[in-house]
Amino acid sequence: MSTIGSVARSVTGTQSGSGSEPRERTLYEREAEKALKLRNVEVGRAVMAEKPSAGHEGDLEVHTNVYAISMGPLDIYRYDVSIVGERGGERSGVLFTKKYKDDAIAVNRRDCCREVIQCFMNVHRDLVQHAKCLYNDLQSIMYTLKPLQTETNDPSKPSQLDFEFNGSDMQNPQFFSELHVSKITVSFKPICDERGKYVVKLEDLSSLRPDIALGNRDLLQFLDIATSQKIFFHCEQGQYEHVHFSTGLSYAYSPEQFGFSEEDALVFDENKTYLALGCSKSTHLIEGTGRTRRTNCAAGLLVQPKKTPFHANCSLLEKVMALLSGNLDMDKGRMVSSLTTGLKGLFVQTNHNATNIQRFPIKGLERKGANEMQIEVDGNASTIEQYFNNKYGRRLDYPNLPLIAMNSRFANEKRVNYYPIEVLDIIDNQRVTTQQQTPTMIQQSIKKCAIPPLVFKRQVHNTAKSIHLWDSEYLDEAGIKLTTEPIALRAHQLNHPEVKAGDGNMQRPMVEGSAAWRINSVLVPQSVFADGTYSWMLACFVQLGGRGLSEPDLHKFIQLLEDQAKRRGLKLPALPRDHLRLVNFRSKEDISALFQEASQSGIAFMLCIHADGDDLAHHFIKKCERDYQIISQCVRAGTVRNVAAKQQRLTVDNILNKTNVKLGGINYNLPRSPFVTSTDMLIIGISTNHPGGGIGERPMAEAETLPSETLSVSSEESIVAGPPSVVGFAANVGPTKLPFDFVGDFMYQRARREEKVNIIESIVGKCVGYFKEVRGSLPRRVIIYRNGCSEGQFKMILKFEVPLIQCALRSAGCDNVGLTLIVSNKLQNVRFFSKQIQPNAKPPEQNIKPGTVIDTAVVHPSNCEFFLNSHRTLQGTARTPKYTVVYDDNKFSLMDLEEMSYHLCFGHQIINSIVSLPAPVYIANEYAKRGRNLFNYYDAPRDMETFADLNQKLCLEHAGSKCFLKNDDLHFSSCGHLLCVNCVETGKECGSASVCTVCQRQNIKLIKVNNQMKPELKQLFCPPVDLFKEFSMQLKKVVDFQQNNRMRLKERQTMEKMQSAARYIQILKVELRKSSDNERIALKERNQMKAEMERYKEQAQNLKTKLADREKQLHLHACKLQLQSRNPNRAFASLNGNTPLLGLSFDCVKSTPNLNDTTMFQANRKDVGNNLLETPVLNESEIAGPLRMPDTPAMLRNRNSFGPPRFF
Repeated sequence: MSTIGSVARSVTGTQSGSGSEPRERTLYEREAEKALKLRNVEVGRAVMAEKPSAGHEGDLEVHTNVYAISMGPLDIYRYDVSIVGERGGERSGVLFTKKYKDDAIAVNRRDCCREVIQCFMNVHRDLVQHAKCLYNDLQSIMYTLKPLQTETNDPSKPSQLDFEFNGSDMQNPQFFSELHVSKITVSFKPICDERGKYVVKLEDLSSLRPDIALGNRDLLQFLDIATSQKIFFHCEQGQYEHVHFSTGLSYAYSPEQFGFSEEDALVFDENKTYLALGCSKSTHLIEGTGRTRRTNCAAGLLVQPKKTPFHANCSLLEKVMALLSGNLDMDKGRMVSSLTTGLKGLFVQTNHNATNIQRFPIKGLERKGANEMQIEVDGNASTIEQYFNNKYGRRLDYPNLPLIAMNSRFANEKRVNYYPIEVLDIIDNQRVTTQQQTPTMIQQSIKKCAIPPLVFKRQVHNTAKSIHLWDSEYLDEAGIKLTTEPIALRAHQLNHPEVKAGDGNMQRPMVEGSAAWRINSVLVPQSVFADGTYSWMLACFVQLGGRGLSEPDLHKFIQLLEDQAKRRGLKLPALPRDHLRLVNFRSKEDISALFQEASQSGIAFMLCIHADGDDLAHHFIKKCERDYQIISQCVRAGTVRNVAAKQQRLTVDNILNKTNVKLGGINYNLPRSPFVTSTDMLIIGISTNHPGGGIGERPMAEAETLPSETLSVSSEESIVAGPPSVVGFAANVGPTKLPFDFVGDFMYQRARREEKVNIIESIVGKCVGYFKEVRGSLPRRVIIYRNGCSEGQFKMILKFEVPLIQCALRSAGCDNVGLTLIVSNKLQNVRFFSKQIQPNAKPPEQNIKPGTVIDTAVVHPSNCEFFLNSHRTLQGTARTPKYTVVYDDNKFSLMDLEEMSYHLCFGHQIINSIVSLPAPVYIANEYAKRGRNLFNYYDAPRDMETFADLNQKLCLEHAGSKCFLKNDDLHFSSCGHLLCVNCVETGKECGSASVCTVCQRQNIKLIKVNNQMKPELKQLFCPPVDLFKEFSMQLKKVVDFQQNNRMRLKERQTMEKMQSAARYIQILKVELRKSSDNERIALKERNQMKAEMERYKEQAQNLKTKLADREKQLHLHACKLQLQSRNPNRAFASLNGNTPLLGLSFDCVKSTPNLNDTTMFQANRKDVGNNLLETPVLNESEIAGPLRMPDTPAMLRNRNSFGPPRFF
């Protein structure tokens, strides 16, 4: 396992689920309560709909992938765990128990938590033995069978415990040393309930209340953690068996030891990835099997084999070579683009310096190579190639490859560092993101994951074996047992409703067959082209010839399309010759220009042919459809080619089915279904598309929402910050007025919010208004299907959305309307397959049949819940949707709910078979996709718009003004008058020559007043308020345009002034720096000169002193000479005592002692001055040199004699 350093990502923060900070959901609930209070709406009770009756056991024997759990009474204690690593200096600590999104960091932190928990268990064995067994999720939750330690004065209260460990105490200390962590602090905080009880009793599973707000998830959470302990801590010969990302998701390192084979996995050499085999498990409350299932609750463990692509643990150079297919001569721009898609966000580590390994995510790539990029090293310029060669002795083999960029921070400043590709390795255990997957890889992965039920059944058993469900000492300690075989139950089969098309024949799809039907004639044909006012156009955006689409194939397709339309009663007129457009498609402007021309030529429908892989062209066509109000339908060139070559009439029928629905018709109905034929029932479907869906040119920003906005309930006036979520909705309010005719729209809301608090009221209000407009009355029952909502959101739906829905119904005048809210979820993991499976049978025969319902054993014990498999599975194992009734005022029986949901799955209208979800949800999902693609092609600045502006500009409701004259009998004449049908006495058809009864003008043209008129004519019949709004919006655009440009000009001028001032300031700073340097140098020189002057002054003073001494000596000498000249009879010392000598000594050696060392100038000593008598005769002379006394033996003896010297 690899260790991720702090250089990669900031790892500090508040731990989720602990501390004083409220969780995100709690903050959102508070905001939602405030929003309802402002609207004077009371918050609802979180009480699930009551289960109407027991389920039905049929004759179909079905197996599942759910294992039953049995356990006795059990008391457990919960602790919140905090593990913090401390680092020296100013570096922040590492919170190991925090949740991380990046795989590399998450796996490393979980490994570190395991190291710390194991160290605690080894050091404090007494506490572990007292607790009997620890159940830790390797994050912040831990359960024990007994308290670790209790308070001295209260044995029933567990104590909070804090411990400290050194990194060197761990089994793998390198995990912590690489993070520079020296000390680890561990805290175990006991958790109590609202009654102050610390013990959680799990013995009574039958005491469940429908009030989910008071529900306790400790049982399911404990079982999830307990069944994961063997995965987390089981080790064979120093190697763990799994890499895990949570208690419910893990992958085996060696799946072959659990019964899997090489055929179950897959290796992708094109980008150095592989398909890993793992397990996705979760614990659920279920009814269970046996006689007591209605009185007792059981628990079940759902085991789902998981196959996920992972990045191979190899060098980054190997992966780059695979991504480029070994083509290193590729254009640099194209190379960087290709590598960025496959590498961005991937965590890597350096390999050139073993003593300082850096780990970080790839931020991007730099086009320059290591031989081009210049950096500064010790004040000198150097290329990165030279730097690695000089400092590390690493010679680069591919210095011209792009450089890897990483973000770093130095001295609190952000900067970008660059690394050569060949000095980096990929860190292990990283899953491949959707953006990093190639089309071939996706196709092969889908094929490998789509396994038939017989293989799926075997893999479920192998997966359960790999996670040690039957040999776990942790489960044995708690008395938990799991069945060795998954739950088997009995399902029942619903009857297929009868289908009626335009020919009047009733068809009932066969259960054992394809579950499809034929449409020889449409039930209600479109009426757009009925009066000849409008026409249609076929536009081909594919270059004809070569291997592409040929012109003969195109004409064959048109001919077959027109023949089938006539045969099926579609009333599609022949395509005029000038309405066949072969467009030399080069850019989006070509599409926009053609739509603009068509909008001015009375074109109401355009059939567009584009290249097979050109999804961008498809989505831009839909943008033009919205902008120019021309209904469009796209067909791939490959489909046209196959239709022409193989005469594929069924494909043409599907194309025409879609055309008829788009133009306002309906293809079939269920005339004998009491649910879809009810005229007083409003059925609404809601589905959500979150950011990341759809294909567009504008990439998502890394920060999609403002920090202050992420936790708030966004209103219509909230600012759009980043790509929003798109909520599609559809209702049975179509123009044919049939209850089986679904149309819809979409709205935008805050990104990644499943709650619809801010828009649900608006959606329901619109649908009720459309219902009243089409049917002429208000609905008596409202059925809402929500798609893809998790169980954790049920509380929010009941507390906030249901009251707002009821408020919208009351506002629309629906006071006594029954409301039923059903959540459909196709992404759940419970699978069903027949008990007896023929090994040689095809997947459709191995899977359960359409109309199979499971409402016993594996459903929730108290909630109204059922599984309905409505579709025919063509490959793999059927993914059966689960339906949960959250709220029900209509008091439907369980059978009614099942049959209504099944009948709605027949309402797709385009394909002649049953779909997997009810039609309103299926269609709502398509509207959500349309809203996503329109947003991706929208050009206005996102950060300057509110959600109200966004919905106003993009939603289909605002795609054109509504005509307030809805009487189809009115006509508009070319002379500018309105004529009713009675005034057109000639009986001639609209568009022919006639006479105006108002002005009597001859040969006028008549156009029927409806919503299919040209835009410039439609404006004449729009409400003035709508026109005013439209013109106000246009005026606002002009004002905003001018204001924005004016502001931009001012900002530019201000910026230029600021830049000029900045440059001037920079110059002043340089000059001041130079002046300061010069001043500092001058001051230094001044101090030096001052010190030298002081030294010279001292020398001069010394010289003056010496000179004064010399002058004094000379003066004394002169005085002596003067005295000598005045006394010629001076006595001189002699060697023999009577021989006169000079007053000089020539350093001779005396042989006779001389006892007199002074000269007597007069016989009487008293006549001589004191100074002269005391003056030595033999002084040091400037001429004679230093004084030296005779050194005869006698003299040496006399030196020690006392008394003054004597003279003759």
